[in-house]
Amino acid sequence: MDEYPIRVADFDKNVWRRIILIYRGIASQVYKIQNTNNGTYAVLKTYSKSEYTGNTFQRHNRYFYTEVECNKIMIGTKYAVPLWYYYESEKEWGMITKYMSQLTLRSYIHLFPFSDVIISKVVFPLLTAIYHMHQKGIIHRDLKPDNIFVNNDKIYIGDFGYSHILKNPNDKAYGIVGTVQYMAPEILDAYVNDSRHYMYGKEVDIWAIGIIVYEMFFYEKPFGWNKYTKNEDDLKDFVTNGITRELTFPSAIPDDAKDFITKCLSIDPEKRPTIEVLLEHEWILNYLNKKNDINEKCPQWSFSILALTAQVQEKNLMTRKKTLTHQCMIF
Repeated sequence: MDEYPIRVADFDKNVWRRIILIYRGIASQVYKIQNTNNGTYAVLKTYSKSEYTGNTFQRHNRYFYTEVECNKIMIGTKYAVPLWYYYESEKEWGMITKYMSQLTLRSYIHLFPFSDVIISKVVFPLLTAIYHMHQKGIIHRDLKPDNIFVNNDKIYIGDFGYSHILKNPNDKAYGIVGTVQYMAPEILDAYVNDSRHYMYGKEVDIWAIGIIVYEMFFYEKPFGWNKYTKNEDDLKDFVTNGITRELTFPSAIPDDAKDFITKCLSIDPEKRPTIEVLLEHEWILNYLNKKNDINEKCPQWSFSILALTAQVQEKNLMTRKKTLTHQCMIF
């Protein structure tokens, strides 16, 4: 099946069967489905209309069609999850996308062994995808490892439901949307002060890039976000304290990588680099200058190998624990 949306006339829901429920939310369900004619796998995501009323209904209707429009805009882009079909019925909104066989970056976020693998497998492709996204006037607003999908050892950006499409180069977005651990401080500050019409631009995606790269290096999020327990009652206090913390690095990493993260995580949005500037950052240019050498070494660190290595390490750890327990019992 190709990478382009299927026309309504070409789509026959009767030839698709649901294989397994991947995710269930309050109003959404995500299924792995299969075409019974040719065996092709896909993902069906549905949103139940019965869960929304009034302004909430209108907002989620807007989110759905924004996601569809973003997918249409990104047709032909190398690192965007391909949309195959979408529909609206009396009961639900739904869309079918290409199946990502290796899940999301979240499954691998703590498995990368060193800087070259991080940049080769994730950061450079991610920057390339976001460059095309920003060039086409899309602010994602919810970049995080869970929305970066992996298939055939390549990454794809998906889940454009919270995205904003700029009408012109001077346009701005507003609204407190996204995932708090990856939200830029200006949006968090707007949340704390209930400034729901605060205007912002593409720089909020740059902040999210910094959080993701930091997490890949240090296996934790900066600014204390690992301690956040998703308690709505404590969120404002946590945010107030969090956005005043200084950026710290738990251990040594290459200076150019550290500078890259630091610039992405500038508290002042005007001081964050654009995606074009990031692609010319020293860390990226150093990678490009030795790209062939790195890519000769890094294919062994495919996402599958990363996962397998982690399983072997975990198995060895469990074996050592059992051995120690057995020895303790003997002695």
